[in-house]
Amino acid sequence: MFLRALTQSIARRPKRFGVAVLAVAMGVGMAVALASVSLVLGDRLSHTVRQYGANIVLLPRGADVPLEVAGADLSRLVDAGALPPSTVDRLHAFRWRNNILGAAPQAYAAGTIGAARVPVVGTWFVHEVPGRGPDGMKAIAPWWKLEGRLPREDAAEALVGRALAGRLALKPGASFDLNIGSAPHTLAVTGILDAGGLEDDQLFVPLSWLGQATGRAGEIDRVLVSALVLPGDAPPMPDPARDLKAYEQWTCRPYAASIAHEIEWSDPAVSARPVATLVRGEGRLVSRLNLLMLLLTGAALAAAVLGVMSTMVASVVDRTQEIALLRALGATRQAVGRLFLAEALVVALVGGVIGVGIGFALAQVVGRGTFGTAVEPHPLLLPAGLVLAALVCLAGAWLPLRRTAAIDPAIALKAGA
Repeated sequence: MFLRALTQSIARRPKRFGVAVLAVAMGVGMAVALASVSLVLGDRLSHTVRQYGANIVLLPRGADVPLEVAGADLSRLVDAGALPPSTVDRLHAFRWRNNILGAAPQAYAAGTIGAARVPVVGTWFVHEVPGRGPDGMKAIAPWWKLEGRLPREDAAEALVGRALAGRLALKPGASFDLNIGSAPHTLAVTGILDAGGLEDDQLFVPLSWLGQATGRAGEIDRVLVSALVLPGDAPPMPDPARDLKAYEQWTCRPYAASIAHEIEWSDPAVSARPVATLVRGEGRLVSRLNLLMLLLTGAALAAAVLGVMSTMVASVVDRTQEIALLRALGATRQAVGRLFLAEALVVALVGGVIGVGIGFALAQVVGRGTFGTAVEPHPLLLPAGLVLAALVCLAGAWLPLRRTAAIDPAIALKAGA
């Protein structure tokens, strides 16, 4: 009897049933799509954010220690030594090696072109690392805009910042004389760099060439590291002597600070410092994206609840006489409420299944259009979508159930007579 009443109720009102199913399907579909993007493409989003520069800098131990005498900063006058080339090799062998997306060692020198003083930076542009692919500035700074090409390793070639090239009237294909110390060197310009920062006033040359020109072959002043980390500031490092468990938990999470700590532990000659402004900027960006997804999901689910509520309220108003007759024939408020609740759950089941399918399809569109990759359906999203659909329908059925319980059979039947 209950199943017959349920099926007849749905069959007599297919349009309202369809509207309720559509509302639930759209709300659940949006939630499942955003959850798929957040769960499956979290690493891809982090990789995308990581294209905005190095977030960890490696320096010789003591090079980042401030030295102030009588109010004057003398830290630049202290020679803290240099890093050996093995520093970069250790990055690909320590605990968090799989989180290292790229590294670029750099050395510095002061040179002159004619009468102009020029800061010279020796670095890797594209350096092949066996088993890992290319390292260097192309991996660290993919946003660089080039007119021309990058210099080759070991070649007497240079990449000139746009502002510096403008002052010296240098163009790709031209050559110039660079004086480092008292030795002149002839370099060919392979490209003009537009980075939108301090790099536009610098001259970039191959690291090995600069080492030979300055007599510092095999010495590195710093290493720029791009690491895949948890966005935002890390909590303070716990004291292992007081709370070893908390310390182990802190080191097992890939914060920029914890990865820097592990680098220093694996190489005592290195001082690793996270770039605080960049790490915090990543945290703000990711948190705002997550907040945007949460707001969109909330808006879609709220619309779904209102859609279910409006259709069920209209159904209650339309079936007032039917409800009153059922009550007059002996049906209790609980029995009538179970009938409407069963209708809501049927809407949840049908709308939830359709919504999960819509969500997976939308996730594919977002994944391919934004991140250029397919999104694999997460197995937990199907039951989660059905549970979410049930919650939406229960929330939407709350007001109609109250209206159903408030119907007085005598007054309703007399009004319909």
